[in-house]
Amino acid sequence: MGLPEPGPTPTDDALVTRWIAGDETAFDKLVTRHGPALHGFLKMTLGDSAAAEDAWSETWVRVVRARSRYVAQGQFRAWLFSIGRRCAKDQSRSIRRRLRLGAALEEHGARRVVTSPALRLVRSREARALDASLQGLKEEHRSVLLLTYRYDMSSEEVGQVLGLTGQQVRSRITYARRLLRESLARRGVGDDR
Repeated sequence: MGLPEPGPTPTDDALVTRWIAGDETAFDKLVTRHGPALHGFLKMTLGDSAAAEDAWSETWVRVVRARSRYVAQGQFRAWLFSIGRRCAKDQSRSIRRRLRLGAALEEHGARRVVTSPALRLVRSREARALDASLQGLKEEHRSVLLLTYRYDMSSEEVGQVLGLTGQQVRSRITYARRLLRESLARRGVGDDR
């Protein structure tokens, strides 16, 4: 009588199948399940809450448009994050264009049209150093670290998101960790091991 039936939690692939068949609640479950992690990834990738929100929304729009092309192989999360990564790249290019336009307008005496991002909450010195160090990495290194450590993806999942083999991901993680350690050391934060 309207109560959910007890049983195992449906897989992402089962939810996608139900959604394609017309069950909109299945889509809501996918958004609830993966939306927060995707938003966090986009925020860390772009470094700006508003830009992350735009990329997050665009990611789900693209998922809706591409749902019939999804191949159910247990890789929905990696598929979703790869779409999100492309949206973040598009958003980043758009931000750079707006900033260039703002600078050009400023040079010609026009009022600046680009507003500064909202103030971030004050965080500990170590957290600020980590954030700055992550933002200082190239996108390819930042993404591999975030997907692996923050979003707990396997090398194979990260590889699917980034278009790499599992071995390439592991190699890139090793290199990215070294770059991050060096950047943190320059900021006075490091291993006490």
